[in-house]
Amino acid sequence: NIDMRHGRPWVRGPLIFDPTQTWRPAGQNRAATPAEKPHWEK
Repeated sequence: NIDMRHGRPWVRGPLIFDPTQTWRPAGQNRAATPAEKPHWEK
C-alpha cells in the first residue's frame, strides 16, 4: 500500500513481509537506499 501524507509517499508492506502492518516514510525502506555501483573494470 502507498499513501501520500504532506506530499511525501508512505508505504506499508504486505502482511507476509510486514506482520505489524506499520506505515513508514518511503525514504526509509531498503528499496530506496542507493546501491553501490559495481566495479566492472579491473
